[in-house]
Amino acid sequence: MPTVNIISKGSGTLIENTTSNTLILKENSVVVVNISIEEVANFKREGDTAVITLKNGEKITLENSENQIL
Repeated sequence: MPTVNIISKGSGTLIENTTSNTLILKENSVVVVNISIEEVANFKREGDTAVITLKNGEKITLENSENQIL
């Protein structure tokens, strides 16, 4: 699983550095997924959730907490 950095959009500070495949965003954030675009098979939005599917079959799910806008 690639490394994912979640950075606060307001302060610019690192909120989380993880290799988890499911992330819950609790504030307005910038999400940096450390992969090349060639590794991405698909990117789609499902309601308040964004799902990145990699060519190797792995999925990264970004879930929006109920009071934030993705």
